[in-house]
Amino acid sequence: MCTEAVRGKQAGLTLIELLMFIVIVGIGLAGILSVINLTTGASADPLIQKQSLAIAESLMDEITLQPFTLCASDDPSSATATTAKDCAVSGQNGGASPVKSRYSTSAPFNHVADYDGFSMNASNGGIRNIANEPTGQAGYAVTVAVRGQGLPSVLAAPAIAQDASLLIALTVMGPDGQSVVLESFRTRYAPNALP
Repeated sequence: MCTEAVRGKQAGLTLIELLMFIVIVGIGLAGILSVINLTTGASADPLIQKQSLAIAESLMDEITLQPFTLCASDDPSSATATTAKDCAVSGQNGGASPVKSRYSTSAPFNHVADYDGFSMNASNGGIRNIANEPTGQAGYAVTVAVRGQGLPSVLAAPAIAQDASLLIALTVMGPDGQSVVLESFRTRYAPNALP
């Protein structure tokens, strides 16, 4: 008798229940997709951010590999000079040299301080390589600032004076208006042996 009662009941959904389920799920999905669309539209393009970072890292490597000594890099005393008076050729201890250019073959940038005030933007051809050739990133802009920045004493290491340490601040502005800022310190290695 019990088996007949169970057999008589039907299990499943009615057409109205199925339609209500589809409508509710559709409204929920539309809400979720609109939130996802809004957040992806307002977020920074990861390709532009990665390209900006690659440009910044490349130029920072170029700058930090330049010498930072009391004398000009072609001065015979550059590795041993302990004061500016020891230099045969003066001029590296006071900022960028106005006659040098990153792209020059006769007077190229050859010191960290030479990059102070350097910039690349759409008005001067966009991002260019060291040979002054366009790299295809015309929508990007770069500015470089180099200034003396002392470093405090850490553990047993002595403090580094402001004239013996430079802070290099490099800003890359992408075509979307977002910027990437990269900073690095460069300390003077002279009168120690050249690396």
